[in-house]
Amino acid sequence: MQVFGFLIIFNPEVDYRVYAVDSTKSIDRFLFWSHGETEGCLSQLTSLIECDANGEIRILHASLQDILRDPSRSHQFYLCWESVLSDIALVGLRHVSLDQIEIREKGVPPQSLSNSLKC
Repeated sequence: MQVFGFLIIFNPEVDYRVYAVDSTKSIDRFLFWSHGETEGCLSQLTSLIECDANGEIRILHASLQDILRDPSRSHQFYLCWESVLSDIALVGLRHVSLDQIEIREKGVPPQSLSNSLKC
């Protein structure tokens, strides 16, 4: 469900062109998973989502988002906005503690978080 949390809750909340975590590779990297774990998680859901050759993920049914955000319809699969974002924040803090966050701005090469905080 963490993968759907990125796709349905996190990505719409951020500047999608700069900060989106929307591919199998970027989700693996962000969650500290081994290469291919996201793809493995999604492999049984090919009728609901699609992964292209570059690992870009696309939700095939718009209603899936509505269902997963409605606790009365999704039951144990419910994506709670607050829970998803707090889980993502905790993983983000782990990246910060390891200095593994890259700050990317459009048209500017990435830099590490510690370099971007220097005066």
